[in-house]
Amino acid sequence: MIQFTPDELKSIISLLFAIQYHEHDDKEKNKEVKKYILYEKHTIVNTTRQFGRLVLENLEDFKLSYLESILGKEYYLKEILTNNDILEFTDIVLLDYMPLRSFEYGKLFLQKFTKEVVNENESNLNLQKIQNILKKEQQPFKKIGEQLTKANEYSFSLQENMLLAFTLKQKLIDTRCSSLEYGLISKIAKQKIVDLVKNLAIYKKVLSKTYSLNWNLANGKNKGRGGPKL
Repeated sequence: MIQFTPDELKSIISLLFAIQYHEHDDKEKNKEVKKYILYEKHTIVNTTRQFGRLVLENLEDFKLSYLESILGKEYYLKEILTNNDILEFTDIVLLDYMPLRSFEYGKLFLQKFTKEVVNENESNLNLQKIQNILKKEQQPFKKIGEQLTKANEYSFSLQENMLLAFTLKQKLIDTRCSSLEYGLISKIAKQKIVDLVKNLAIYKKVLSKTYSLNWNLANGKNKGRGGPKL
């Protein structure tokens, strides 16, 4: 048996938190997500572990005392991922509070996801022009959805399409998502993480095509008149 340092035990708890948070009813998908988490190869999957670690670094009151109590124990290394004390701590201190932290997690996840799927050099070429066009739209978020639909030739789930729309909303309308939207992003990440990882390259293509579309046909302007194109 060994006693872990605070840093080591926090790392283990963070990994367990990520595994439990993304637990899937589909056994094969559950195996995949465990591999993603344990090998730490994908940035968007690592977000969950990183979020868990941030929470652990900012514990207060009974939660901090609870952490200190399990820090003082010794553990069998082979059984560390199934240890009842650590699993119970993860449930009570991290998982049970996720509904209250969905805003924070959703915000962090969207930041990481955006970095993965948006080509900054490519998007910056048309960014200002598109933003100026959207400022004239009465429903800019609806316009973004319409453009995504034009660019998307793939059969994404509703959740995936919504996540892409939120990505462009924050980038193009230059406004943060609402608490409700961040909560929805948190739920999408929780349930669809395997699909999100597998489709990252396709999302990049769709967003790239979206940026290259003609955005200047809003409200029928310039139709049939040879108006300016973006």
